[in-house]
Amino acid sequence: MITNPEEIFYFKKNLDWYKIIEDEEDDDIDYILTDKATKEAKESFAKYRAIRDREKREGSHII
Repeated sequence: MITNPEEIFYFKKNLDWYKIIEDEEDDDIDYILTDKATKEAKESFAKYRAIRDREKREGSHII
């Protein structure tokens, strides 16, 4: 369960840390980190990916 959305989405605080990837086939967007991402942004992104991957497996959509 999401306990702290600010912690999970920390990586989105700086546009230099990530890029948006659009998946036209699934009509969805996702993100990838850039080389400029900080350690904290990478940790945040790992939490985001874990939740996102679980959602895709379970067919739910929280984030």
